[in-house]
Amino acid sequence: VQKNGAGILCKGGGGGGEQFCIDLQPAGYRFYIWNGGNPNAATVVQTQVVPTGEWQSVTAVLNLPVRIMKLYVDGVEAGSAAPPATLLSNTEPVSVGARTPSTDSLDYTLNYQGLIDEVRLYNRDLSPVEIAQLAVPPVVTDGPELTIARNGASIEISWPADVTGWTLEESGTLQALSWTASAGVVNNRLTVPVAAGGRRFYRLRQ
Repeated sequence: VQKNGAGILCKGGGGGGEQFCIDLQPAGYRFYIWNGGNPNAATVVQTQVVPTGEWQSVTAVLNLPVRIMKLYVDGVEAGSAAPPATLLSNTEPVSVGARTPSTDSLDYTLNYQGLIDEVRLYNRDLSPVEIAQLAVPPVVTDGPELTIARNGASIEISWPADVTGWTLEESGTLQALSWTASAGVVNNRLTVPVAAGGRRFYRLRQ
């Protein structure tokens, strides 16, 4: 049985101690924050979207200076509110899949009944396009194997020459939202000079 207020992603104790929280109410997913003022007041985005028993992408966006506070489900905006000018500050840990019922409790008893995967926290607000991209389920295929070999001052990246329909992409970070096609690929082979202190990530995409 799903508990009322089951925590999905929260920071701080319940009942006014949360800096932010995404939880589940009977009506649907909820995103709320407290302003830390006197009095301490909450701003709530309550959606009418409930779990379906299938994987869903739930994304909360908060930007106080430009007054953005929204909650997206499966890449579609499901609710919004005008955020306050301030945000409660606390040193509590971020909890995933559970939260405490009050600031006086150390027991994480408001547990979410279900599976949670790929939790991400960003230090900026994502655009609607980025959120829509994150909501697209990944396509899992058995792709060709990349071979990486050192050749003097260069790295050679290759995959079987008879394999077609794949593009070598690269990025400076493993969790980048966008990857770029690698330039200079010839016959499914790319030679990359080794840069001191540098790093690049490569993948094949069909």
